[in-house]
Amino acid sequence: MRSADSSPPPTPERCDAEATHRHREAAAHGAPPDRRREARLGAGDVDCEVEGVRFAHVLGLSLEGHGMRVLTEKRLPHDHPLKVILYLDAQAPMKLTGQVTWDKDQDFTFTHRYISGMQFLNPDPAETARLHTFITHILARGEVSPLD
Repeated sequence: MRSADSSPPPTPERCDAEATHRHREAAAHGAPPDRRREARLGAGDVDCEVEGVRFAHVLGLSLEGHGMRVLTEKRLPHDHPLKVILYLDAQAPMKLTGQVTWDKDQDFTFTHRYISGMQFLNPDPAETARLHTFITHILARGEVSPLD
């Protein structure tokens, strides 16, 4: 929740500026910069289907709308593009093609899952704009914060 201060709501541009400042501060102290810039989503913000898995949960969307971080029950392949369907709102689902760029194993006390970073390949500019608008609204609600 946003506090009652008078600061403006977060926007992708403001988040980019704050992330750049944090990256510079980290670099000044010898830390390698973290290149991720995404909005962390709450449960239920986005429903998702990923080709080849029964369970897929979107953990974050890139601020620019060019990719996502997703939790799945099995490792996603890196060697070929996958069909992705995002359900953002009451409008028609977004049908995209994604390529896994990284992944890691995640052990929970009750199960084993995989977290993957996925880049959207050649998204339609209208869909990218729709995704960017959705992310801006999520950030403006003040219930989530940008990660970097």
